[in-house]
Order: sequence, then C-alpha cells, then structure tokens
Amino acid sequence: MFIVKKILLVINIFIALALLNTYIPYHIFSATLPHITLLGYAYPFFLIANILFIILWFIIGSRRYVLLSIAVIAIQPNFITRLFNISSFDKEDDKQITLLTYNVESFAHDTDYLEDNKDKLAKKQENMDSIISVVSKSKADIVIFQDYVASIKDSTGFHYRMTNVLKYRYYYYFYKGVSPIISNCVIYSKYHIRNASQILSNATYNSTMVWADIATPQGDIRVYNLHLVSYCLDKENKEAYSKIFHGNIEDTSASKSIIKKLVIADTERKYQVDSILQKLDSTPIPYIVAGDFNSIPFSYIYKQFSQTLSDSFTDKGNGWGRTYNGIFPAYRIDYVLYQKNRFKIHKYKSPSLDYSDHYPITVSFSIKEQ
Repeated sequence: MFIVKKILLVINIFIALALLNTYIPYHIFSATLPHITLLGYAYPFFLIANILFIILWFIIGSRRYVLLSIAVIAIQPNFITRLFNISSFDKEDDKQITLLTYNVESFAHDTDYLEDNKDKLAKKQENMDSIISVVSKSKADIVIFQDYVASIKDSTGFHYRMTNVLKYRYYYYFYKGVSPIISNCVIYSKYHIRNASQILSNATYNSTMVWADIATPQGDIRVYNLHLVSYCLDKENKEAYSKIFHGNIEDTSASKSIIKKLVIADTERKYQVDSILQKLDSTPIPYIVAGDFNSIPFSYIYKQFSQTLSDSFTDKGNGWGRTYNGIFPAYRIDYVLYQKNRFKIHKYKSPSLDYSDHYPITVSFSIKEQ
C-alpha cells in the first residue's frame, strides 16, 4: 500500500501542477508564446481531477495529501464560480428590464450535413420558428442577436415577426451602403433607441460590434452587442476534431490546423478588446456589454473585461456555465457583463436549447439610483 500511495502522490503532484498551469493564460498574454492561451481550456478537466484526488485521499486515510490539491485550487478560487455556480433568483417585478442575447448561427444549425436544398430551407425555417418562440416566451424588452441574417423586405420573415408580431419596433444594425439584408449583430428594443453606431470599423466579417442608447422606463442605458472574432472552423476542421475527440489522432496536420486557428483567434481577440475598452471608458451613461465573446472565463480576454465589469452568471447563474452547443467541450463563451455600481441583476437563465450552436442568455436587471 505504501508504494501505491507514493505512485498516487506523484500523479497528484503532476495533476496539481497541470491545474496551476491553466491559470497562466488568465494572467499573462504573450505575443511571442501565443499557444499559452490554450492552457485555459484544460482548467475544468484538471479541476475535476484534483477534486477526485481530494476525495481519494480521504477515502484511503491519507488526509495530509489532501492539502496539495486544495492549495492549488485555492490559488484561483473564483474560477470555480465561473464554471459552476449556485445562486437564488430575486422575486419577479414588473419594473425589471429583461435582456436576451443569442448567437443564432444564421438559423443554419444542423444544416451542414443536409444535401438537399429543400431540406436545408425547411430546417432553417424550423430554427427560426423555434427562436421566435424563445424570444416570445422570454418577454425580453431588449433582444440582441449575433451571427444573424434576415431580410427587411420579407413580410413573413424573421425580422417582420420581430418588429410587427412581437412588437420590437426599434432596431439597429450596421451596414455600409443600401441592402435589404440585416446581418451580423443586431439590437432590437421595445423602447426607443436614441442613438446607435458600430465600434471597430475594421472588424472582420465574422466579428461585428454595435451599440445603442435605449430609453428605458428607468433611464437611458447603452447596450453593447459584441461578436468577437471566431475560430472560423470549417466543416473539415469540425470533422477532424470529432475524430481526434474519439481517439483517432493519426491526422496530425488536421490537429495542427485546428490549433493554429485557435491561437490566431485568441490573439486577435486580445487586440480587439484593447480597442473596445477604450470605447467603454468614454461611455457617458450606464452600460451593459453582452454577446458572443468566443472566449472562456479563464482567459486573458475575460480578465480584461472583468477588471471593470461584473459577470451576471457569477452573480445569479445556476449550474454549469455553458453557452456553447458545438463540437468542443461545453464552455461558456457568451456573456452579459455590467457595471455593478449602476445595475442590479435579478435573474440569469441560459436554457440548453438545440436551435443554434449557442444557447440563449436571459438576464433581468434594474438600474440603481445614484
């Protein structure tokens, strides 16, 4: 038994050190060593492994070894509530304002492998109908979408149903020129939009950011709708990842391609956020920052935002923090961040719905009196 304990201790030390390494990308961004950013993705796995060792040492009666994993976990205890949280909702109140954010994947969820165009169109229509139902049931006052596409002129389309059926009379999206298509990021509101614009005019096609000043009954607020640059994984990348996940790692070129795209996107997002924070600093009214950040809550990107903003999930979320519904492990990459001194969060919900490769987030809040 002595030898077994020593072997287990060596394994525990390795796993504890591995967990320690997952903290690095939160605190350090290195342009010369960009692959460091990937360490954060392993945090949930090594956290669970360390917790299992804590339980194991208690079971076999070697309680002094428990301190090893406890000490490493305690170095970054706030990571736990970003992954899993338990909180209570406040009582419903008609004065509360509700915001819904949703990356709708251009309504094309589960259409990649459909060959017939009629089947693809039918599936897209099914996704639209489901998402309209989600919006209706949420009773949200403000709805923001990412990866969105809809025609303004289609009298039966999604945009028409938002503005005429669900009564989101006010909306904003950015487009240079004249087009009947709303695309990328859009803000819908039941309250008057006083002013609106885009930020980061040099953003890529899969990275759009807009804002709107909205006249709520409690006062004017600014809502930022962000879609930070995505990983741009194509169908082949996703198929390759699926094989790797199931143990087939023969195609090393495919895995290298995926890693390269992860690193490039993580690096670009860091510089995007540098510019975004400058815009936030000059915002004259209370503001909320929401959308698809394509970044996990153990990343340097998250740290940049969290230095001035609070996370609605860590305040009012329950269960596993998960907003991504794609091929990668279940991470939280969509957020509603807010100024703690200007807003009070009453409720956070993110139901696991299979209408997109993201889950929607609904947050109810009120503006604090100054």
